[in-house]
Amino acid sequence: MTYAPCRCSGQGVFVMAEYKKLANGIEIVTDPAPSCETLSINVSFRVGSCDEGDAPHGIAHFMEHMAFKGTATRSATDISDEITGRGGFINATTDWDTTSFTCTTMKEELAHSIDVLADIVIRPTLALEDVEIERNVILQEMEERKGTWSTLDECFYTSAYGEQDLSRPIIGTDEGVRAVTPDKLRWFMEQHYVTGNLMVAVAGDVRHADTVALVEEKFARLPTGPRNSMPSFEYYGGEQGFACSCERGIVRYGFEAPTNGTPGAATAALFRSLAAVGPASRMYRELRERRGLIYDVSGYQTTHCGSSMTVFTTEGHAAKIRDIFLSMHEVLGGLCETLTEEELERMRRISIATMRMHRDSVTSRTDAAIFELVSAGKVFDLAADRTAYEAVTVEDVKAYGRQLLASPATLAVHGPARGMPKLASLKASRGPKSVRKAA
Repeated sequence: MTYAPCRCSGQGVFVMAEYKKLANGIEIVTDPAPSCETLSINVSFRVGSCDEGDAPHGIAHFMEHMAFKGTATRSATDISDEITGRGGFINATTDWDTTSFTCTTMKEELAHSIDVLADIVIRPTLALEDVEIERNVILQEMEERKGTWSTLDECFYTSAYGEQDLSRPIIGTDEGVRAVTPDKLRWFMEQHYVTGNLMVAVAGDVRHADTVALVEEKFARLPTGPRNSMPSFEYYGGEQGFACSCERGIVRYGFEAPTNGTPGAATAALFRSLAAVGPASRMYRELRERRGLIYDVSGYQTTHCGSSMTVFTTEGHAAKIRDIFLSMHEVLGGLCETLTEEELERMRRISIATMRMHRDSVTSRTDAAIFELVSAGKVFDLAADRTAYEAVTVEDVKAYGRQLLASPATLAVHGPARGMPKLASLKASRGPKSVRKAA
């Protein structure tokens, strides 16, 4: 099967990203970039913190760490040296629904790099001594995360999803991390590190057939097993705040959003960009350029386990955080009423250019391929994305914005939360119909 016949090689020649699913369930995407001297490899499993079930909370992230502690044939030092010593970089991340092992290196190192990545995810030793060492590392990591942004994240996701697994920190809890043992790690691997959960994406000067053969060879020893079923979560919306003596305040304001590849996704993306992405956005021009309340603002989409949110966030002086939030809300309302054709066309050009620039990075290509496979079950066609953006009208964006502001919102605030307006009162008295001032 072939997708995305529109990605540019960097020399003006358009080449195709190709996809293949092996009989054992392994999914492989190659995204050729013939002019690149480097390549990116992303080896990901469809397992994350939301798949832990009754296992210790934090075991998915713990397993990611242990992959680098040594295998039957390589020590931890060997793993690092065999990648970095050849000019490459190796890393890993754990999310709610994926665990990814990534490598960026020279194009001639494809076979060797995949061999290393396959080795660490198939044959980690999981020795007791290494588990104890890494337990201390993770506990230190947890301690370092305690602070403004991590606490705000927990508040925000708890507000949005209540006590569901999406509101639990990926890194785990102190109790969960202390409960991890080598046997529990082996059990977790047996359940989830199987062929049906594996996705491999490679971008660079590569041939699809060669890459498929290489993956088949190097991952031949991976246990056969079915794909995890994706958990589903109900979005609630709500508000939380926490106060401290810090001079800086933070606002995170979000709404449920359509997932990528579904009807309305392009409209949602353009609304988000018009509101808060870059210097051309309304929040930037209103809150920074006109009022000087903030340094920067961002709008982005989160997608985990099939659940998506549109999020707007910024920070400023704690004493001004109420004014900042009310201004953010007013900008969203104003966008629903006063958006112009010229403004939409400008943001459309910016958004399409950003998508194309994103594809110029081999690392961005593999990250996107894995994200798209997990969230939509396919690799997106950039030409189709562009067509979808070009089809969005001013009225589409306005209607989407009104619908968004009428839906349950999620708010997390760091600062003087006692003085913040309630979301219910905002909806009653400051809805989009009552806010008509353009940014």
